[in-house]
Amino acid sequence: MNFSALQRFQFENLIQTQAHFCFFNLSEDLRSWYGPMERMHFDRVEIRCSADEIEKHLSERKFPKDFAILILCEDGTTSAAKQKSLEDLGYKNVYYIEGGTSKLRLEKSVGKST
Repeated sequence: MNFSALQRFQFENLIQTQAHFCFFNLSEDLRSWYGPMERMHFDRVEIRCSADEIEKHLSERKFPKDFAILILCEDGTTSAAKQKSLEDLGYKNVYYIEGGTSKLRLEKSVGKST
């Protein structure tokens, strides 16, 4: 079992509870999927960039190595690899969304929560 891979219900819980984390979105804008309060949270936590730019953003913003980081890509492959590389650099709370935006979109369209 991979504890670094989050499912849709876990991601949505983070958004709805307005948890403190840094969200690196390497995929499409998800704001239209959510209501006004959730969109405001996206504005505070989301950084849209490429996978190659993540370390630069972490360094520039001086995030501590134990700050929660979430990475999302289109299919989960790039974000899983980046999660591993950030852990190798000493970051301790790095997660990715399993299956990426593709899986989120599919689950949202059929109304599943897992």
